[in-house]
Amino acid sequence: MAENLIERKVIVSTSMGKKVVELLDGYEEDGLKIRYLKNTTPLNAVFQVFTNEDDKEKLSRKIKDMIKSSSFGAALYFTVNVE
Repeated sequence: MAENLIERKVIVSTSMGKKVVELLDGYEEDGLKIRYLKNTTPLNAVFQVFTNEDDKEKLSRKIKDMIKSSSFGAALYFTVNVE
C-alpha cells in the first residue's frame, strides 16, 4: 500500500451493519485500507479508512459502490458519511 495515505473516519448507517462490517473490514485494494472500529449506535458502524482519495464525495461513492455490488447491497438502504 502506498505511503502518504489520508486517514478518514467513515460512518455507515444501516440496519444490516453486521453484513457491512463483514464486507468492508480488512479491505485493502484500490487505494483503500478499511478497518472496522466500533458501532456508536445499533445502526451506525464506524470505520477507519486510509485512502489516496482526498475528495470526500468520491470516497463516499467508492464505498457505496462496494456495498451496492455485494450480494445483499442492491436492496439495502444505507448512508455513508465521510468525516
